[in-house]
Amino acid sequence: MSDVTIVTPSAAALVSEVGDPEYARLLGMPRLKPLTGAIADRAQGARDWYAAHGAPWFAAREGSIADLQTTKVTLDSGERFESLALAARLRSGDAHALLAVAVTAGPQADAEAQRLWQEEKPDESFFLSRLAVAVVERLVFHAMMWFCRSVEPDGKTVLPHLSPGCGGWRFDDQQTLMRFLASGTMAIGPLK
Repeated sequence: MSDVTIVTPSAAALVSEVGDPEYARLLGMPRLKPLTGAIADRAQGARDWYAAHGAPWFAAREGSIADLQTTKVTLDSGERFESLALAARLRSGDAHALLAVAVTAGPQADAEAQRLWQEEKPDESFFLSRLAVAVVERLVFHAMMWFCRSVEPDGKTVLPHLSPGCGGWRFDDQQTLMRFLASGTMAIGPLK
């Protein structure tokens, strides 16, 4: 079992990676239609605010697999996950460990979106909230790339991610996953 690793990428760099088509998709707009006028202004305002005030990070902790059954995965530390999809993915990859990962755009974006809403600026709030979702999607990509690079020298491979609540993995296991992740030597959180 490893300690928790926490990585804090640049908010400005992440925002620069969010393309207009991605952002438009999350805004519920046509992906290939350019953002113009007031919409473009609000999108840029959210980008500028997040680049200056956002605090994204991701954390991970590796745990050795003690027992792998058809629908259950038990770690050496005692945590048990019940998921046919997770167990099948780990078996198909001949996995010996599970990597728990948490990503967050940071609580600042939620707090600012809430402030904007209370100031009766729902559009600005919505644009910032959707940008935070885009940042989280970029963070998942960065986390996977970071971990792939970090384990490659040891001849290990990181399998595609799977989350509680998706792919037949019970959402209830989210609590167990977070307990495992947070039980390392470093405290993490809050996740927003």
